[in-house]
Amino acid sequence: RFRRVRFTRAVEQFLIDKFAKENDIDVSHMRKDIKITGALAKADPLIDKDIMYDAYLRRPIDEIFIEASLITNYHMVMDYKLYFMISRIYHYSKANQVKAKLVLVVPKYSKKYIESKPDWLRYGDPSELIVRLKELYSPAIENGWLEIVEIDVSQKDMQTLEQSAIVDN
Repeated sequence: RFRRVRFTRAVEQFLIDKFAKENDIDVSHMRKDIKITGALAKADPLIDKDIMYDAYLRRPIDEIFIEASLITNYHMVMDYKLYFMISRIYHYSKANQVKAKLVLVVPKYSKKYIESKPDWLRYGDPSELIVRLKELYSPAIENGWLEIVEIDVSQKDMQTLEQSAIVDN
């Protein structure tokens, strides 16, 4: 049986690894599945809730929080999650006087692969959804709080990841 959660995690890890490789980042320096917690989380004056980021990297010039997403459909929950993630980083950055941003890593699917997923297309082509996100979050992008990075993912890559999500039962 196909396990959607397993597939999603596999794709997210693939995207993070490929992002790291394309940016000459040693993945051993990345922390995975992190939260801004404790006093640092309290820097947000609006809400007291933890949020998980897929990865985190402290560099000499800044700190980056990384979130990988399949971007197969567009919905308000995604808007709110991204807004919350960016807001938390904004408050963290101000409270700690550090430069920080969210890097949203998304797949750039091959046209052939997308055409094989008609259920994904009912929400719109994922590349169009990314354009909508870039328009909606243009202030965050222009002010350095958000960077959206598209990672090329081949049909073969996606098929391999799909196979990894199939389990016997």
